[in-house]
Amino acid sequence: MVISTKFDGNQKKFHWYWLPLMYKHPECTFFVSGEFIFPKDISNLKVNAEPKGGPFLECPMNLVPTYSAMIELQKKTKDWKGTSEDLKSKFYEV
Repeated sequence: MVISTKFDGNQKKFHWYWLPLMYKHPECTFFVSGEFIFPKDISNLKVNAEPKGGPFLECPMNLVPTYSAMIELQKKTKDWKGTSEDLKSKFYEV
């Protein structure tokens, strides 16, 4: 599973919402583009790297996947590519 997002400049939101998701879901690789501060111990976080793998979810930084969204993404085939709208699951708006 792959989730790609672009850092929107709000460091607190990244640390409060995205980091816990990354720690909770080590089976998912998170690709984040932009300049920001992040812990170096997260092996499933790739910064400013070209996303690869699948299923692939393109997600804006202000929409954090819920647990149900992560389950739905996990059910998708490896070649699935989509957005938060395509996943048709609930996301937290932050």
